[in-house]
Amino acid sequence: MNEFLAGLDKDMVVEGGVSAIFPFGVFVALDGAPGPVVALVRIPQISWERIEHPVDVLAVGDRVRALVLHVDLEREQVSLSIRALLPEPPPRERTESEVLLEEQLEALRRKLLES
Repeated sequence: MNEFLAGLDKDMVVEGGVSAIFPFGVFVALDGAPGPVVALVRIPQISWERIEHPVDVLAVGDRVRALVLHVDLEREQVSLSIRALLPEPPPRERTESEVLLEEQLEALRRKLLES
């Protein structure tokens, strides 16, 4: 197993099947591993959108592609990101109150610079 893990590099794209789901993330059984090698995808690394629980977007057995974030050979742990391979969503529209606040901050900044 260590040989397989040693062959994984940061920013490498891997594939596998979701083997377990927990409130904090999902475990992915990596393809090509000589035996059960699972990697963790923490909940913020699943999607660009905020999700309450991984079961909202994934199920055991789902096939996923992910980017290797970190490999810890000593602990035999791998961290992945599915989100890193998804297109980044466009910036959201600013609310009226956010625009107003930005205008007020800019006016205050100008006033401070003039003094």
